[in-house]
Amino acid sequence: MDFFKIIFGSRKKPARFGITCKDIRGLVDGSPIPQFVIDRNHTVIYWNKALAEYSGMASEEVVGTNQHWRAFYGYERPCLADLLIDGQIEMISKLYKGKYSKSKLVPEAYTATDFFPAMGKGGKWLYFTAAPIKDGKGAVIGAVETLEDVTERKKAEIALEKHAENLQKSKKALIGAVKDLKDEKIKLGKEKAKGEAILMSIGDGLVITDNEGKVMFVNSVFENMVGWKLREIAGRHLFEIMPCQDENGNAVPPEKRLVSRVLGGEKPKTAVFYYVAKDGTRFPGAVTVRDISFDGNVIGTVSVLRDATRRKDIDQGNRL
Repeated sequence: MDFFKIIFGSRKKPARFGITCKDIRGLVDGSPIPQFVIDRNHTVIYWNKALAEYSGMASEEVVGTNQHWRAFYGYERPCLADLLIDGQIEMISKLYKGKYSKSKLVPEAYTATDFFPAMGKGGKWLYFTAAPIKDGKGAVIGAVETLEDVTERKKAEIALEKHAENLQKSKKALIGAVKDLKDEKIKLGKEKAKGEAILMSIGDGLVITDNEGKVMFVNSVFENMVGWKLREIAGRHLFEIMPCQDENGNAVPPEKRLVSRVLGGEKPKTAVFYYVAKDGTRFPGAVTVRDISFDGNVIGTVSVLRDATRRKDIDQGNRL
């Protein structure tokens, strides 16, 4: 069964922002961030290409089963997403004691950093975030979990500081779009609401722009990070409402920002730079930007931003 049709409906016309269900699937599958989604019965309904390549488990092996634990553990045990679906919050502290924290940006979301000895040669350190997905009535209908390989950074921290710190990483957003069936308008509205619930469950800031870099959509996490509400900035240029600076406070020109470069045809970029919020405060943000294409044409960008206050390595060659 097609997860995107379940969540977003089956409209043939482009939905809000001109993005179709087909675009959503291509965008998420092309994300560099490993990600999976399970339903309320713990059945895997989504396993993206990045996670398939990283874990060595193809989506065909996992989707439709409850075997997602095999990618991370040598024995059957719940993942962070499973605990949120079952409401077993007390088990998080037992299974991830000293390694987890409650998200400061998304209600009911949790993050953790842990070592997985069964992965790769010598094991892997992963930073992961899980958030429940709810329907319009507030009932949990599934959970989304995103992962980041932080093995090298973790090794450096252990060598320098003798202890581990939780790392934050951008996660790719699921973008909502619906297809139009006139005889299912009521049902379509409900399905669209489910899709927006997934978007709002993502633990990092999400901003979508058109092909001119103008803001079309931001999630609540982005609003909390920069101080702007969607109603205040819709239609305005991203560079206008979110100035970018280098480490010394020098403004970065629009043509050197990651959004401009990706719109200009460059491949998806990930970097960490300084941004200025609405109240004038300055913070380092880790950002991933990729294009949104339709019929072979770039129609916009999607950017995922997280507060990288603890991250010290800032690549001076890229800008959002």
